[in-house]
This record gives sequence, C-alpha cells and structure tokens, in this order.
Amino acid sequence: MRRWSGWGWLLLGLLTVVIMLWLGGSSSVAQKEDEQPQLELWQHRGIMAAMTDPDPLVWGEALDKLAEFNLETLTDDTEIPKNVYQQMTEILDANGYRPATRAAAARTLGAMGEAAAAHAPQLMALLADPKTNFNVRTAAASALGAMGKAAAAQVPQLMALLADPKTNFNVRVEAARALGAIGEAAAAQAPQLMALLADPETDRDVRTAAYRA
Repeated sequence: MRRWSGWGWLLLGLLTVVIMLWLGGSSSVAQKEDEQPQLELWQHRGIMAAMTDPDPLVWGEALDKLAEFNLETLTDDTEIPKNVYQQMTEILDANGYRPATRAAAARTLGAMGEAAAAHAPQLMALLADPKTNFNVRTAAASALGAMGKAAAAQVPQLMALLADPKTNFNVRVEAARALGAIGEAAAAQAPQLMALLADPETDRDVRTAAYRA
C-alpha cells in the first residue's frame, strides 16, 4: 500500500477546502431558499408601518423581523420602499444608533442578497473597523456571507482579516464563516486557508472555522 508524503496530504487538504467552499456556497443558497418564508402583504404593511415609529428601537425590531423573510423574491406589492432602504443604510453608518438596531440593518441588507450588493463595501468597512461595536461587526460579516457571490469583491479583505492574528478572534471566526457562505467565489483563497489550518499558532476556533469554510 502506497504511503502518502507530506505534500500528498497537503494537496488532499487543499482539495478538500476548495470543494467545501464550493459546496458551502451552493448549500447555503439552497438552505436559504428552503427555510425563509415569503413576505406576505399584511406582514409587509406592518413592518413598514413600524419603520415610521419615532423610536429607533422599534426600527431594529422591525428590521430583525424583515430579515427572517426571503427578501430576494419580493413581489411588486412587497418590495422595500426606497425611503426604508435609505433608512437602513443611514442606520448602519450612524454611531448614534444602538448596536442592536445597526446590526438588524446589516442583517436585513444581507437578506436582500444581490439587490443590496452595492452596500457590500459599507458592510466590509464596518467589519474591518476595530472601533465598531462587536455585534455590528459580526452582523456585517453574516450579511456579506448571506449576499453570496454578490459579495465576491470583498473576499480578499475577508481573507486579510482572517489571516491577521491581531484581529479579534471572534471577528476572524465570522470572516471565515462569511468566506464559506460566499462559496465558490472564495475558492482562490483555499491556499491561505490551508496555511491557517497548518499553523499551530492559529487559535483553535479560527482553525475550525477556516476548515468549515
């Protein structure tokens, strides 16, 4: 029986990471479509009404609810109005809002998928900023992953965050998960993921997240 060399195991590991990245993106899209319910007109009206409430905390609750639905297959009657869309992006950028409200805005943009891809750089900037609240950063990472291939342009920055040992380890874990959710578009980063897996100095949770990516 032929014994594999160290390079043989490394190549096998690299192939495994590439396959998992591809399957991760495909399965996450299928799972998203299967699990998220369609937004009904009466639900849409209630959520949009809540977004006019004077209390920003109510906006956060409304956006969290909105993010539970499949926002990539909206009808003409359930489309998100431009003023609410603008409201979400302003919430995301404003430090004056509570982190929970800003995180809800990020999650909702992520749930919109390709329709909100123009805001992927905004989400990436929040994720990369160490001064941003941790919950907002993790929500931004989750949103980028939810956008899938629409967030492909952010893959190099996600990989840079993941590879940097100075980055908060929880943020590194979320970056790895985002890469896995983006899927095939992140396959070019497989060699760097393998390097992290092979490095004993890398935090165990980060290595686990990199493997699952």
